[in-house]
Amino acid sequence: MWDDRRLPMYKTYVDDDGRPSWDRLVGLVVGVVGLAILIVVWVKAPDAYRHAKDPASATAMTRTGIATAGAGLPALLGVMASLAEIRRQNMRTWKSDRRPHERELAARLAEHYSAAASLID
Repeated sequence: MWDDRRLPMYKTYVDDDGRPSWDRLVGLVVGVVGLAILIVVWVKAPDAYRHAKDPASATAMTRTGIATAGAGLPALLGVMASLAEIRRQNMRTWKSDRRPHERELAARLAEHYSAAASLID
């Protein structure tokens, strides 16, 4: 049976249990706020170093740091996405491994009840 929650467009908003995944939304908000802060610092850097001995050098150093952080961000996002996918796969495996065990436990329990009922008769 096809499950619409497995479509990629729903993975952003719904986790495997069908509940809203707030952690992704919080991560998105934090990322957007962080990007806005970096843009403001990039634009306002010359004003911040107006009274420095060499304002051009100080501004260049600040912008180089921001650019370096921006270059490392895709690598960090790739690692985080990889870890999230590994966690998702591990949870699916755990759930699928748990189901046969639960069926086996239910079968043993039914067997014990039927054995007890046969003793009563």
